[in-house]
Amino acid sequence: MKNLCWLMLFFGFLNTAVAQDVTGTWHNPGIYKAEWFQDGQNVYSIYNVGNFKHYLSGRFISTNQIEAQVVRIDVNTNCRTTMTFRYTLNGNTLTGSWTANDSNCDLQRGQTSSEVITRTNASTRPMNPFGGTAFNPATDVTGSWSWEDDWLQDNQNVYYMANGNGFKQFFKGIRRGNQITGQLIRYNPSGCRMILNQTFTQTNANTMQYSWVAQGNCDVTNGQREEGTITRKITSTGSTITLSDIDEWLCPKALLRGDREFDGHGPRIKCEVTLSIGDAGRSLYADISLWAQETVHDWSTTEQKWRKKVYDAPYGKTITAINSDKASRTQFISPAGGFQFLVPGNDVASVVNGFLDGAGGAISNAVLASHGIPSGDFRAVARLITGAINSGNTVVRVPALEGTLVRFFHIVGDTGGADISDDDNCNDDTRIVKLEFNPVNVTFRQ
Repeated sequence: MKNLCWLMLFFGFLNTAVAQDVTGTWHNPGIYKAEWFQDGQNVYSIYNVGNFKHYLSGRFISTNQIEAQVVRIDVNTNCRTTMTFRYTLNGNTLTGSWTANDSNCDLQRGQTSSEVITRTNASTRPMNPFGGTAFNPATDVTGSWSWEDDWLQDNQNVYYMANGNGFKQFFKGIRRGNQITGQLIRYNPSGCRMILNQTFTQTNANTMQYSWVAQGNCDVTNGQREEGTITRKITSTGSTITLSDIDEWLCPKALLRGDREFDGHGPRIKCEVTLSIGDAGRSLYADISLWAQETVHDWSTTEQKWRKKVYDAPYGKTITAINSDKASRTQFISPAGGFQFLVPGNDVASVVNGFLDGAGGAISNAVLASHGIPSGDFRAVARLITGAINSGNTVVRVPALEGTLVRFFHIVGDTGGADISDDDNCNDDTRIVKLEFNPVNVTFRQ
């Protein structure tokens, strides 16, 4: 009995020792904003990072230590990974690290990274707006709705948070067909806790009918009921579209300086792609430029530009605006054939920065976020850079440095022979092999 009393005292201490409440909006500058909710020792969070939506569920394991599991879902492919997070809370700062639990999507099991997030009073809601090529608003309620609430759906599991005006609220439910049922944990401004049993019926992409029954007595009474309608907040009339990747060889032939051989000296590569509206709004075109220069005397140099159609608007519609990034650029120094990018013992930041022609640290936060990478994680950036053999030549796959239009550039630099083409077949020549695009948001006019 004495031992039981000591255990009760210990757990009573643990229950009261969590003096700080993490409820609110937290910010990783340039990467994401996350909405958090705390209920006793239990903590929850929902947020977007690049193409991924995240749901965090964890608990305080000491007075300032949080351990949590995060489900991470690619909104373009529905690829799913899980991660283990550990945070240390210090006032309005959470310092954390994560470890990937499986090898899936763009993560490898055991992969780690760290982050620091701070509490903010920012008015921008973390989940608004939302999209993705695999996102169907008629069957997925992820986003912001008219209660100033942020929703996230993971298959049948549905969550939302609504924190503000002294209230903090967290809902967890299950979706079956077009109906969602679950419970809302609700704290009023005086800290009184109660449950609302809620049912939502999604009647169309942007409307849900709701009803709830109160369980407990706070600012509403036990058994009290309410019914009504909520609507999705639409901040843009834009549509997310998929461009056709450019999967053909493009080789420059103009000899601007030197001879046609780089002779293993680089070359230094710069490539840029710009998207524009054409054909009176019926098409989108990519304007592409590739520049390559030998890194030593005699500075052999070539450059060329191309224009390629990458999208046709649906019949009866015209494109009036491109709402997402309209351009991307990259640069790097071409390695020797069969290169191994990372060698054990190398300084990762130095290798990445050198390969990207001194621009590794200048990769924009928006580009990093589109790959789900926090700022400063050079090891994660290094995993984006790969080499492959194409018709006997080494093709380097690199991300953009700026602009989220292009996801990956696939480029051949040095070929081991004459590099600057003097014919039309591009074989064994410096060339673009492929350009992969991210989804693009545009505005249509009927």
